Amino acid sequence: MATEILIFPVKKGDLPDDLNSASGKIFKDTLEKILQQPGAQRAYWGVETENPENARLFIDWDSIDANMTFTKSE
Repeated sequence: MATEILIFPVKKGDLPDDLNSASGKIFKDTLEKILQQPGAQRAYWGVETENPENARLFIDWDSIDANMTFTKSE
């Protein structure tokens, strides 16, 4: 298993789990697309305590090869 860690900015007050916000809609669509990929096992996320304008997304893949195949795809 390989875990990919992504850090992405969030607009102040626009949390990824708020499906009424633009960030929430984009985040939901992105997670759905990632989790449909071969080798993607699960994903989880959180907002940084130190900087609440950054969120971290953790994606567990079957292998590094599965992750690399996804990153090379359209």
